[in-house]
Amino acid sequence: NYSKLIRECIRSFGSQDVDFPWEMIIVDDGSTDGGHVVAANEARRCQHDVFIERLDVNRGYSSAKNHGIRMARFSYVKMIDADDMLYDDCLRNGFEALKSGCEFVHGPCLVHHWKKNKWVSGGLHRMESEWHKHKDGSSPYLGIHAQGTMYLRSLHSKFGMYDETMRSKADREMWARFYHNGVGMCRTDHIMAIYRQHPMQMSRSLEKKSNLKSVNDYFDDVVLRRKNGDMNGLDMLI
Repeated sequence: NYSKLIRECIRSFGSQDVDFPWEMIIVDDGSTDGGHVVAANEARRCQHDVFIERLDVNRGYSSAKNHGIRMARFSYVKMIDADDMLYDDCLRNGFEALKSGCEFVHGPCLVHHWKKNKWVSGGLHRMESEWHKHKDGSSPYLGIHAQGTMYLRSLHSKFGMYDETMRSKADREMWARFYHNGVGMCRTDHIMAIYRQHPMQMSRSLEKKSNLKSVNDYFDDVVLRRKNGDMNGLDMLI
């Protein structure tokens, strides 16, 4: 339910200055605040193809993303949540990195905080320090910000889609899966997205905070199983 925020998200795509074709796929995961109407009105202003798919019920984060991936027609995927925004030249910088031989590229994100009825810049997101902490270790995927990624869609044909049993950390589990299967992952220093922190944000929900230990334990278990070759429960992109 991000009807008040999705307009800026869509505009951040429309303002990208690129010389290659792209499409925008918006998956409304059963929202109840009229977000699909806002998205449709804003999409009319966009000069690129925009497809809006409204799911009848809330199926969860991973299922909604998989739905969009299956709809996609092009070779590269840039995923972003409805309350966040692409940074200037994000698509161009990501595309150039992927064309240079990478299969998966990630970069830093800025964070904007909602304070006193306005957005306030907070500099680079804390995941930047996590990246420098983990980049030379055995788990560099722990330092990747989900909003700062772009990758080859074909990876889903080889290593599976988002795990729909996971209501949290499904992005990171997939990055781990890519990493453990030898996917060519590279880093760009270009800022890729603006991550907006606000009271409605899912990651700030009390339910998630209260279940943090069980979420982390489940994540660790899934990553280990997948590292050992257990891909049960994953759908492959056909």
